[in-house]
This record gives sequence, C-alpha cells and structure tokens, in this order.
Amino acid sequence: DEQVNAMYAAMERQGKAERFYKEFLCVPGQGSETKFPDKFQYYREEEMRLNSRTDIIRFIIMDPARTQNARSAYTAMLAVAVDCKNGKVWLRRTINSRISHEDMATTLLDMARDLNTDILCVEDAGLNDHIRGPLERLARQRGRNVYWIWLPTQRKFIEAEGERRNIKEARASSALWLYRETERRPMGNVWHEESIRYSDLEEQMKSYPECKYWDALDCLGHVDYVMRELGLTFESLEFADPDNAEINLTDDWDNVLDERSWCYEMAVA
Repeated sequence: DEQVNAMYAAMERQGKAERFYKEFLCVPGQGSETKFPDKFQYYREEEMRLNSRTDIIRFIIMDPARTQNARSAYTAMLAVAVDCKNGKVWLRRTINSRISHEDMATTLLDMARDLNTDILCVEDAGLNDHIRGPLERLARQRGRNVYWIWLPTQRKFIEAEGERRNIKEARASSALWLYRETERRPMGNVWHEESIRYSDLEEQMKSYPECKYWDALDCLGHVDYVMRELGLTFESLEFADPDNAEINLTDDWDNVLDERSWCYEMAVA
C-alpha cells in the first residue's frame, strides 16, 4: 500500500533498501545503486610505476583516532593517485590500525616518502594540539615540503528523510559515483592495488551501509572532496558533447547586463 511504498522509498534514498527487504519482507535484497560493487579492479604498483609519473596527482588521506589511547580507536590512511586525462583513480595503499598520536606523524610521513606524495589531507577533528603540531613539526624536521589540506569534520549525525543518518555513511556515499559502470569503464573508474585485496577497506565497502566500523571507508569518502578541493575533474566528464550541450539563448536580461557592464567600465575609465 501507499504507506509501505513510502517506507521503501525513504529507506532506498538512505541506501538502506537491503535492510528493508530483510526486515520487512524477510527476503534477500535486490541490489541497489547506492551500494559499492562486490568485485574490484586491481593493479600492481611495481607495474604502474605511479611514483615517477608526472601526469597524475598523488595524495594521502588520514582519519586520525580522536583519543590518546592507542587501544581505543583506529587510525586510517589511504593513498590515492588520480589521472584526470584518462579518468582513473588508483587506491595505492591503506592502513587501518590502532596507532598512538606519537606514531601517527611518523607513519603518515613514511608513507608519503615511500609513495612520493606531497599532498597530505588530514581530518581535522579538533585535535590541533595533538595532530597538527606533530605533523607539521616532523615535516619541517625532515625537510619535506608538504601541501596540507585539513579536512572539515561535521556533527556525528545528519537529518535525512526524518531519520538520523550517520555522517560517515553520508560521506562514504560521495565515492559511489567513482565505481559506477560507464561505457568506457564497465567496472568503474577505480583500481585497487593488490595489497588492498581483502583489506578492511574492501570489507567495509562490501558491508556498506551496514558497516560495523567506518574508519577505512571514511577515508575513501573524503576522496571526492579532495578532488574538488584540488580542482581535479575527469576530462571526459568535464565538458558536454557540443551536439548535446544546453545552449543559453540571449535574452533581454543578458543585454541589460552587458549594457550595465559597459557603462561601469566607461565610468571607471
């Protein structure tokens, strides 16, 4: 009936269609566009030689544990490379483990050195004294020129469809488009390094949005934001086909704006 259809529509928009089938219909879910694929594309780092390529952008994302106790929370890191011309994203290395704040800086900068990466993106969880300071000091001590991006954090929940939705779930959904099937990329635009096979990241992707832990997947959720922050777009998606592009027809309002602009320039001159 209408009530059931409305309930399904609401859960589907939240990426919870699978839960609807299981809880209300007692049948396996039918799949959804709001889930990550079960199979991934892989590559080998030694074959691609991403460290020496000058036509790609490399960056590392870190989601630090918020507590000082290394046993209480996970710190996740994800190394990424983007090829805008060919529309490819490589996930190069992932770390998801309990790391003390003292070792975070060393681990992150060691990865940056090994993967020839100078763009480091760190989730700023209000831990300036414990995170920013050690990171910046160690980078200076090593003489490493780093471009820092401090990733914004938001409240733990957002309101969606009248329900509370985990902000990490919402953020992870921003990476879904990278895995969508296209004519050029039947398995999406992302390749995983062989070392990521069966990793915590892939396990969390497969269980999305019913994840028990989110740390590794949260890093993936930041990829879209970092790409936009750096102005990275796939060339094949940047401009519309000229034959199908929407054309804005000049109208009277455009003429008025042109006239006012000309008058302003004359006045300034």
